Amino acid sequence: MITFVSYFSKEYVISALASMQSAVTNNPGSNGMLVCIDQEGLELLNGLSIASNISIVPFGRLEKSKAEFERFSKSRTKFEALVSIKPTLLSEISRYILDNHYYIYLDTDVYFFNPIEKFLIGNKQSSFVVFQHMYKDKQQNYPFGKFNAGLVVLKKNDDSDWILTEWSRLCSDWCFLRTEHGRYADQGYLDNLVNYESALGVESTSINLGMHYPLNRKKLKRNNEKILINSEPLICFHFHGLRIGSKLISTGLNRYGFKFSNFKIFRVIYRPVVKQLIMNAKIIKEIKPAESYFFQETTPESEGGKIRRFIGIAKSSIVKTYLFYL
Repeated sequence: MITFVSYFSKEYVISALASMQSAVTNNPGSNGMLVCIDQEGLELLNGLSIASNISIVPFGRLEKSKAEFERFSKSRTKFEALVSIKPTLLSEISRYILDNHYYIYLDTDVYFFNPIEKFLIGNKQSSFVVFQHMYKDKQQNYPFGKFNAGLVVLKKNDDSDWILTEWSRLCSDWCFLRTEHGRYADQGYLDNLVNYESALGVESTSINLGMHYPLNRKKLKRNNEKILINSEPLICFHFHGLRIGSKLISTGLNRYGFKFSNFKIFRVIYRPVVKQLIMNAKIIKEIKPAESYFFQETTPESEGGKIRRFIGIAKSSIVKTYLFYL
């Protein structure tokens, strides 16, 4: 049994739903847990018709995580406080997990396309698994950490419990959205945590946690309704920076120096994600038409000056047209 876990603030309800829906749909027999730290977001989730294998866990039930979030919020930004509590929240969630069963944390911008079971079977000796950022070239250093904290695989046992306790201690001491002495938010600590017994750091293109990795028609393709990357089923992809607003779609691709003309290569993976996001957004908008915070704030692909802003808006319109009408 696999349990997927995601926690978030109210602004990320739409993407959290899409991410969790993709995880449980592509992993038959699994279940999911959604934790929204805001009361408004919790009430919205409770009002939606969510699949029976996805449960909603009130943030107040996770007493230690809630207390830490309130404490961190006094000296850290909301986002910093949010990522600071990740290992503590996962420790509290582990109380609901049976021994030697898997529970997998996923950010709200990680989307599944195929099952992860084969990977878990091949790495069953590991109790704590994180995945390396994917870059075009081999890196000399990793200022934001070698491993991505957006997807963390845990097997419920003493080893994973101990690693989470150590990670929680480190985040309690320092967890800010800046680089400092080899640290970066909750993520920089992973470089050392993977050295502990039963921990594993993996470089994988099928579990792709970084859009730095160059994709082309040979590497990314669809075959018999399955999406392949390097001829292997693409398990999940990290859509960092993707935002759906009431008027604009911001792909986030410009953060990586991506050439807009190459967007058609990504169409095979972007289209299902954006369609699910928009479907969720429409449902939520019907329930809460006056609440704009359920749409993430979006900006055009390019910023700075009226002309560049116009170009950004035009690009966003092209993205919508290309994804859904061509």
